[in-house]
Amino acid sequence: MLNVTFKTGNSYVIGEEISVEVEVVNVGNEDSSIHIPISSSGKLYYDIFSLKRDDTRVVYHGMLVKTKDFRVPIKIGENISFNIDLTREYLINKNGNYALSFNEDYFDSQYYTPSEVSINIEDKELQPITTWYQISTASKKIHPSAFKAFGSHKAYYATDVQFNDLKQAHYKAIEILEKIEKSHNQISKNFQTPYQEMFCKNDTSMWPSVYSNMTHMKQYMDYGLKYHFRGEECNPGVYAYVFPADTDKNIYLCEQYNEAEIFPTKLYPYDTKSGTIIHEVSHKAVNSKDHFYSYDNCKAVASLCIVDNTTTNADCLQIFSELCYLSGENSGIEEDL
Repeated sequence: MLNVTFKTGNSYVIGEEISVEVEVVNVGNEDSSIHIPISSSGKLYYDIFSLKRDDTRVVYHGMLVKTKDFRVPIKIGENISFNIDLTREYLINKNGNYALSFNEDYFDSQYYTPSEVSINIEDKELQPITTWYQISTASKKIHPSAFKAFGSHKAYYATDVQFNDLKQAHYKAIEILEKIEKSHNQISKNFQTPYQEMFCKNDTSMWPSVYSNMTHMKQYMDYGLKYHFRGEECNPGVYAYVFPADTDKNIYLCEQYNEAEIFPTKLYPYDTKSGTIIHEVSHKAVNSKDHFYSYDNCKAVASLCIVDNTTTNADCLQIFSELCYLSGENSGIEEDL
């Protein structure tokens, strides 16, 4: 008979490591064994906890691994313990009271007395720590934290300037997309020239597709993003990259991004930090492609009015957004941009 218990603290701050100690004790009268669901580097192999906030299950984003049923022997009276960092296995990005218990799909109830621990998670703005930054759009705060589950990514300490620039760029990208969304699918005069330059010179029939993409991108950003500095795939000249199949909203920022302006200006109308975020979000939210890059190439293809080549191209969507922002700024018309 095995007795499985866990211990953790009662109060944490979003982004702080939430450590849980799991202890397994053989309280029976014969030797036994158990499958330990954790790797040598401390990563979970399975969703062993039930973590809920307001009766809503918190998303597990750790590994699910097909492996041999390797079992560790436990002699009578012996105990085995291991520690788990909840913050790298479960998406804890909101304040409130969380209920933590074991997932009975993994630990059969015969092995432990069902128990539940209440954890209070506070929402405080932290200082930048390491490799990624969780931006919560709803609370308008940035929660930096070490995301150790990405063990292959080297930690990089962003400067205060980079951190503040990222915050400004994130919210400027949201502002640009939000004001396009508020046009209610009307192609106003502030959008006409950018549309002609990026999508189709003489025909506005592609506008509903463009508008749909922009609104989906805005909605995708509504629930926050995770930004990484100095991703391992960064090369000279690269602004940023994503993995489209990754559902965890990771965006990897490179040196070229750091050198860009935060938002569009007359001198630097595109390839800005906020524009780069929009570019990468388009890959994640609307499955855009990198058919070609640059303002000149987008404009050349737009002269042919081929919908699949422009409305699905990430740079065209990005530069359109940046040009719309500039058009609204230059016109002084508040209702569009």
